[in-house]
Amino acid sequence: MDQILARDYSNYLTQNSIPKEVDPICRNIDDMLTRLDEFESLLNVVKENISVTTDKNLPEISAFEKDFQELCRSN
Repeated sequence: MDQILARDYSNYLTQNSIPKEVDPICRNIDDMLTRLDEFESLLNVVKENISVTTDKNLPEISAFEKDFQELCRSN
């Protein structure tokens, strides 16, 4: 029984079809890694823009708070 199993595994592993089966999987993994890298780059851009927005625009918006409160009181 063990010899039959060993021979079957040997035949399976020495067949030429293994690269045909593995290559598409490797290509899909490479494609997924590329997409993950692109997604990470996009996230970094978004984080950078959020940082710029909070550092620059929030103080400018806060500067208008008094004017906005006056406007609300007038109406």
